[in-house]
Amino acid sequence: MTAEKKDKNPGFDVATAPLLVPTLLEASAGTGKTFSIKHLVLRFIVEAGIPINHLLVMTFTRAATAELKARIESHLTEALGVLSGTIGHADADALTVKQIGLWRGMGIDDRDAEDRIRESLALFDNAGIFTIHSFCQKVIEDNAFSSGGTINFDLTDSDDKFRSDAVRDFLRRSLDAMPEEADRRELVDGDNWDKKLQNLADYPESLVPRRWTDFNNLSPEIQKAVSTFMTDVPGRLLDMKKNARVKTFNDLLRELYDRLLPGAYASEDVMRQAERLAKRVRSAYRGVLIDEFQDTDPIQYAIVEKLFLSVYDAKASPDVQAER
Repeated sequence: MTAEKKDKNPGFDVATAPLLVPTLLEASAGTGKTFSIKHLVLRFIVEAGIPINHLLVMTFTRAATAELKARIESHLTEALGVLSGTIGHADADALTVKQIGLWRGMGIDDRDAEDRIRESLALFDNAGIFTIHSFCQKVIEDNAFSSGGTINFDLTDSDDKFRSDAVRDFLRRSLDAMPEEADRRELVDGDNWDKKLQNLADYPESLVPRRWTDFNNLSPEIQKAVSTFMTDVPGRLLDMKKNARVKTFNDLLRELYDRLLPGAYASEDVMRQAERLAKRVRSAYRGVLIDEFQDTDPIQYAIVEKLFLSVYDAKASPDVQAER
């Protein structure tokens, strides 16, 4: 992966930068990141011949996604207008005019460029421009039967009620089985169980190891309760939400992660199913742009790495890489 810093490396040029190389572009606020993304989309469409419905553009808020969609569509429309002659050079963005000149120098005919942009505008309702959570939701829903995902669920911002119920059930069971009053008091007065349960449910052990502060200093009964909490209660919480047909946005991330990366102890059939799912997603998206990549957490990065970065080959075309 190459790293480019806009403030320190003026060599990055959005009009000529390689399209089919994994690139990490670091840029401060207000330096034209959204402008660069919309222009790279235009170049993917014309230069790489990848229509808008086979590009994946991800950002991290719904508002940013709506803005990005509008700006990409406007940029494509302007480029089409310049190519077709309905928009004069003086009325267009200078970079658009420059880019068309570069395409001509590369041997790309104006009519071919125009046809590719027109096709993408016609397909724009199917543009793959998502938040990372809505991308996960789409993959889960599109592959629900083949990957074992769940469908017909309600999305919610919070599972506080379910977590509280799961914690209360855990405490009740643990207290009933705990003979010593001191242990019972310590269990009730102890850690923020709700917050710990959220972390356990949101992140798999492969990314966030299950460790408990001062575990060795706890009494045997408390150790037993803590071990049960870490191993059993996240599953109980998941069952509660499944029965209620409810998911949080973080549940979408965790579910897709589990489908793609089921772990070293998964059966061969589950591993093959995970690889088939990854191939289907890669075949759907032949070019990927991620805005605000620094905001990715470990589980989000693992999903992106599994789907796209892990199969990158500098010598292979996007079509070949999608088949891997």
